[in-house]
Amino acid sequence: MAILEDCGLGLPPYYSWRSRSGCYFCFYQAIGEWQGLKENHPDLFEKAKAYEKVEGGKPYTWAEGRSLDDIERLERRYEVVDGLELDGCAICHL
Repeated sequence: MAILEDCGLGLPPYYSWRSRSGCYFCFYQAIGEWQGLKENHPDLFEKAKAYEKVEGGKPYTWAEGRSLDDIERLERRYEVVDGLELDGCAICHL
């Protein structure tokens, strides 16, 4: 992050609702990040929801056993932890 700050670019705007860069359907996202995806990119949120559809087996959920439909219905807005303190994605390292 310091590289972006040092060269004058600053942090990308999506850091206001995400803790790190990476895939829109990253299963490491916190609930608040899924909520931010729904608010900022509803089309990508719907694409991620399509992965949860049951095709003859147990349904897949992204966040702590909650489906994205469940997350959509939450009344509480979850906070996103500052990504500057976190490591990137353990899979893609973004």
